[in-house]
Amino acid sequence: MKTRGSRRLALALAVTSTLPVAAIAAAHGGDANLIHTCVKQKDGELKGHIRIAGPDEQCKANEEPLDWSMQGPPGPAGPEGPAGPEGREGPEGQQGPPGGPTLFAHVTRSGQITGGNAVGVVHYTEGGYNVVFSRDISSCVPVVTPGFGGPPANDSGYLDTHVSTGAGGPDFVNVIVVRHDGAGGTIGTDQPFNLIVAC
Repeated sequence: MKTRGSRRLALALAVTSTLPVAAIAAAHGGDANLIHTCVKQKDGELKGHIRIAGPDEQCKANEEPLDWSMQGPPGPAGPEGPAGPEGREGPEGQQGPPGGPTLFAHVTRSGQITGGNAVGVVHYTEGGYNVVFSRDISSCVPVVTPGFGGPPANDSGYLDTHVSTGAGGPDFVNVIVVRHDGAGGTIGTDQPFNLIVAC
C-alpha cells in the first residue's frame, strides 16, 4: 500500500526528469582568427556531428570543442609563369642640350695653320707650339697626332707628344713634339700635327 509520502516523492522525481540538464562549460579560446566548432560525442547516429560555434560559445555537455586555423601554412612556390606581352613604347624624351663646337687645327712644322678653326699658333721653340682658339678651353680635352701630310722630317726614332690646356692661358693648347734618341732621352723636333679639342 502506497502512502501519501511515497506519492509525493514519485511526483518530484518525474518533474525533475523533465527539466533540461545544465551544459558543462567546454569553452573555446575566444580567438576570432580561428574557426570554432563543437563535435557531438554521443547520441548514436549523431555522434561526430559538427556544428559551427562562436568564438566565446561553450559546447554542450555531450560535445567537445574543436578549432581550425582560418589560414594554413604557405605552400611551396609554384612554377614560373610565361613572359608577359611587350610593353608599350614610352614617350619621346626631351631634346638634350646642344653639344659644344668641334675645335681642331692642322698645323705645319713651321707653325702655320692650314685647316680648322684655331685663330693662331705661336711656335716658341723647337717642337713647341701654342695653338690659340677664340674661347676658353681650359676644361676641354685635347688630342694631338703628329706627322700629317707626308713623312715627318728627320725620320729617325719615334715621335711622342705632350699636350695640355690652361697652363699659360684659358684659350690655347700647348703642344710639344719630341723624338726619342734611342738612349733614353728626347729631343724637341718640329713636326706637323693634327689637333682636336673635345669640350
